[in-house]
Amino acid sequence: MAQHRYFLKHDDRIPAKWASVLERGAIVNGAQTVASGSTVTVHAEHEFASGDKALYALERDNISQVVVFSISGTTSTTLTISPAITVPDKAILINLGADTGGVIQTDGSYSKPNWDAAAVTIYKDPNGDEAHSNSRVDVDPGGELGYWGAGTAQWIVLRQSGGDPIRAYMDIEVGGTTSASGAALPAFGSKGQTYLLEGPPDILYAWMANSAGVEDWEEIAGAS
Repeated sequence: MAQHRYFLKHDDRIPAKWASVLERGAIVNGAQTVASGSTVTVHAEHEFASGDKALYALERDNISQVVVFSISGTTSTTLTISPAITVPDKAILINLGADTGGVIQTDGSYSKPNWDAAAVTIYKDPNGDEAHSNSRVDVDPGGELGYWGAGTAQWIVLRQSGGDPIRAYMDIEVGGTTSASGAALPAFGSKGQTYLLEGPPDILYAWMANSAGVEDWEEIAGAS
């Protein structure tokens, strides 16, 4: 079991009270308008399952709860979704699991998610004796959070005191390579997304825009 510690961006430290640790959501593959009950095409390696619910985010810090989408079927690169959705390329679908909230009301609005169905189990201690309820951890006043758990390929959603989401952090790990230079980065990314290629050597990349405004993966840390 590994210890996970995160230091938040400065702008997130004051409003963030909790963090929900979730399974990987999905990144949309190409701009799409999808009818209710039809499939949206996404990049591989999501962890959605039939019966899960999703929040739509234009970017990591633009998470909408106006509509809570239901997932009724999945493949490695598609999600059957309802109601209808229009999404740009690289939009983000946050995986709430089989949340008991997010229910459509008689006036057509949706209740807020209850954040009660995270499929990731995280612990308060290295022995796994006590789990964090609903995979929710406190954020301390200095903007730090931590927990114990297996693996690092998870998404972390910061939430303010009222429970609403502030920003999604993506912790993505790719292992099993004998050389970081021999493993391919995915062809897509989202601003601020980080990607760890395990080596040796380990290299950490971030998706960012260069001086010409072109977005691509840039190496931000490495170990020899």
